[in-house]
Amino acid sequence: MRTGTACGDDDLRQTLAKLTARFQETTLAKMKYFTIPFLFSISNAQSCRCFIVPSNDAFCGADWVAHVKVLNKSAPLMINSYEYVTYNLQEVKLFKISAEARHLSSPVMTTSNSSSCGVSLVEDEEYLLTGMYYDRNFLTSNCGQVIDDEQEGIFDRGPMKWKNVNAEFLANLGSFKC
Repeated sequence: MRTGTACGDDDLRQTLAKLTARFQETTLAKMKYFTIPFLFSISNAQSCRCFIVPSNDAFCGADWVAHVKVLNKSAPLMINSYEYVTYNLQEVKLFKISAEARHLSSPVMTTSNSSSCGVSLVEDEEYLLTGMYYDRNFLTSNCGQVIDDEQEGIFDRGPMKWKNVNAEFLANLGSFKC
């Protein structure tokens, strides 16, 4: 697994520039359940706003869904007035992955604060985490996370800690139809 420091700042800047340039070419249907703050900059944004979607829809809208353990977090990197971080994760169980990605092997990138929809994960904690795969990069945000519909109010749209994933929801997760 690559570490966050193995990706140079120039590589990350170049990747984010490509993502920004290609945003309008990207199919909106694929991203309709996600707010992708790293793809565009809204200078007056005060907080993250997410659509609340049923867990099956969030699962189907994601490129990848996994039970992960957080190994570490990179130092923030400022790009286009936003701070970005990468998390190195240990894949415990993969529930869904796009054909292009094949496996969750790279660090996962997000903005560094929740006001820009960034995911804040705690080292050594385990989560059910959802995201997109674009231009060989794994991305995640607070929006579009797969959460238990019965416990929706508890999670404030961020990822579920794995300890809160009950057996019934886990069984449902394995049977979602897209």
